[in-house]
Amino acid sequence: MRNTKRINDDDPSNDTVRLLEKLAMTNLKLMHFETAEKFYSEALDMADQLFKFDTEIGSVTEEDALYNIASIHFKKGNLNTAKETLANIIRKSKKNGPNIDPKIHNLIGMIYFSEERYYEARIYFDKAFKGTKNVENFPNRQKIHILYNLGNASNQITYFDDALDYFNWAVEEVDNSNFGAFDKKIEHIRLYTKIGHSHFNLGNLGQAYEYYTKAYILDENLFKGEKRETVMELRRYIGVTRSHQGQFDDALFIFDEILYSHKSVDWPDGIIVGKVLLDMSEIYYVCGSTHLSQEHQFKLAISCCKRAFDIFSHSKLREDHPCVQQGNVLKTLIRQEFPEV
Repeated sequence: MRNTKRINDDDPSNDTVRLLEKLAMTNLKLMHFETAEKFYSEALDMADQLFKFDTEIGSVTEEDALYNIASIHFKKGNLNTAKETLANIIRKSKKNGPNIDPKIHNLIGMIYFSEERYYEARIYFDKAFKGTKNVENFPNRQKIHILYNLGNASNQITYFDDALDYFNWAVEEVDNSNFGAFDKKIEHIRLYTKIGHSHFNLGNLGQAYEYYTKAYILDENLFKGEKRETVMELRRYIGVTRSHQGQFDDALFIFDEILYSHKSVDWPDGIIVGKVLLDMSEIYYVCGSTHLSQEHQFKLAISCCKRAFDIFSHSKLREDHPCVQQGNVLKTLIRQEFPEV
């Protein structure tokens, strides 16, 4: 059992600690990370002056405050500092018992994931998930988040079957939760998309198409009249799947729809358009359309590729960005096949 002691309510210093903690939480919600960290640190320093062991500051424990500070450093990209803060929490936790709060291991996993150390990330996500079994009434939303992270890490190391299991498990948790209808639909969109990715990676194109379509329809119905990046990405996934199924004209029709929609809206960036243009370029390169001559398709392939590069340049994508690398490979193949275009 954690050895905690609340600051004496009669001590005026407690009011200051509570105020600092509230200021920290408010700034954290507003994403004012540096200010939030400053207030949390001041609250911890004052609490430490009052008691020389684990202390509750205001309405949260010292562990919660340190965890929030680690989260702030993670969001700011200070990954080593975040790790050191979490390691400090684990050292203190082990003194008071064997169980580590699952959210600690989950955040460590997220740090490793952001460093592209996917095997280590998966280990810590797994520790977090196993840890949920030791916590009575563990929050359902956090468990879903951990399962989602486990699925993502598994996909990155090509454990696609495992990823599928984790995402489906998360769907079951959502279905059995007491979330409101809106929140459930948001989670379903997110998870159906990931299930679609897993099926696509496994070569189950029919099931990938089914889940992408389910996610797309949910998104369209939930945000009627709004043209959002997510719904266009889902439409693109459907088009790419149709292309891999050999339904090239159907895919081109979908991609044309996306380009038309993009023209009518002020989007935050045009990278999705560049991706779609590369998708179209690939179809034209393999002469996927049944309505055009080979020469015309090669010309369209290089035209789409050039337009994609204009967008990537405008978006200031680096040469090592996957989209730019994909475009360079495609451009080289087209030039080799049809140098006079």
